[in-house]
Amino acid sequence: MIDLLVDRLRWPAALARERTASQLGKLISDGDQTAASALISWIAGQKLESLAAVGVLPFLYASERNSLEQDAIDSIVSACKAASPLSDIYISHLGFSDRGIRGHGRHSGAPPRGWQAPANLSESPASPLERLLIKRLLNLAEGDQPTWVRQYDYEKFILQEANGESPWQAFREAGTQDNGYHPGWRTLSHEVCLSAYLRTLSWASSQGLAPDYLVSVAAAAISPIDLGLWKVQPATPPSWWIDLGSFSQNQGEVEPETGVILKQIEDAADAWGTGTDVVLAASGCVSHTNLRHYDLEVRSFFQRTEGPNRPTSQELVDALCALDASDVNQVSPIRFEGLVTSSPGARRFEDWIVIPGSVPVNPISTFIWQGWRGVRGIQCPFPLIVDSGIKATCTSESLNYETEEGLVATWSDWTRGMSALAVADLKPATGWVLTAPKAVIDQFSKENGMTIAWAWQVTSRFREHRFEDFLEMRMFGDRRANLVLRP
Repeated sequence: MIDLLVDRLRWPAALARERTASQLGKLISDGDQTAASALISWIAGQKLESLAAVGVLPFLYASERNSLEQDAIDSIVSACKAASPLSDIYISHLGFSDRGIRGHGRHSGAPPRGWQAPANLSESPASPLERLLIKRLLNLAEGDQPTWVRQYDYEKFILQEANGESPWQAFREAGTQDNGYHPGWRTLSHEVCLSAYLRTLSWASSQGLAPDYLVSVAAAAISPIDLGLWKVQPATPPSWWIDLGSFSQNQGEVEPETGVILKQIEDAADAWGTGTDVVLAASGCVSHTNLRHYDLEVRSFFQRTEGPNRPTSQELVDALCALDASDVNQVSPIRFEGLVTSSPGARRFEDWIVIPGSVPVNPISTFIWQGWRGVRGIQCPFPLIVDSGIKATCTSESLNYETEEGLVATWSDWTRGMSALAVADLKPATGWVLTAPKAVIDQFSKENGMTIAWAWQVTSRFREHRFEDFLEMRMFGDRRANLVLRP
């Protein structure tokens, strides 16, 4: 039975892989030697670098709970014959520090003189994944881009010859855009592309064509999970979160549902600035079916009024939701923890001076195993609301933002309504909220002569039949904004 569980790491569905890796990690951390031995044997049998790296992830999950013995780490290193920059990063996090990025990951060497990609390889359209991989290689290649692309094509050719390709049915099993599909679907053909990418990075490292750090970052970018965020368990929505409940199921009409949502937002807004914690930002699904979908976005901002002219609610929401992301100086490219860099200061909207309450942040890895977080995004408090640097730290309950003085904000999410299937143009039925202690907000407001306010947006998407495109309607509002009245 344990072999069947281990082999689910090859299943195309991202959520199935994540659940399998988590379960194996728990077994290993609890001392199950049968699970550990089966997984080591599975790693040793993998011919593709991307899958060999996936096999190391349950051990990383286990090591977060209990440290692994050195003998176990040595066994993992020996089993990982399909070594790559990504598996090197994973293994270094197990405590095997002697195995760095030294160009010894597997690759096929330079293509023979005169080699050309076969017609079926060069003429077939690239998948979205492959286009992304090639774009990342080109960003790393700088002035020698054709050589890097040729190396990637050669590695892909070698791997296809050895491992074959996925039948068309494997892609079809992912589902359809209209009725639901598995996000992050990974077939054999996808794994070949990922492994060719990793082999190209190994080749570049062996030739001294890119610094080791950039090779590590490029490899970490395709990690299916971020170690820090993997630790953060989904929670429950805040008590004020909008809930259509039985109304949505019984009515099924857009206008009455919208009216209920708007009324609940007005009631919920009373809670955003009261209590011990203040809402800095929130995003989530209010109600979801394959025919109707409602999303709520809330963004806070600090405001000072210098005249009678004010921006519209839509202008505020559009600007606050389109802010450039702050960087996090991650301690590791596969662990979303580190110092948050500063962001631009105040902005003027008509006669308002506005400082955002939060900004987006992006982990290095794509973390498709937690794809809902990638789609909805992650936010941090605007760095300028405190005097010292903000550090991101992942715990089992939340993503915390702290300074030397203490906690300044907490981010958590929920997956209460999430399905394994996604529908085109719709965000997942999940949500998140970012809050800050009221004392932190009050101090910043007092020091800068500003008040905190909120702008919100409800996006309704609806259609009558599944084969139709969604129609979209957006509604906006703001709360507690100070006004200067004209005489």
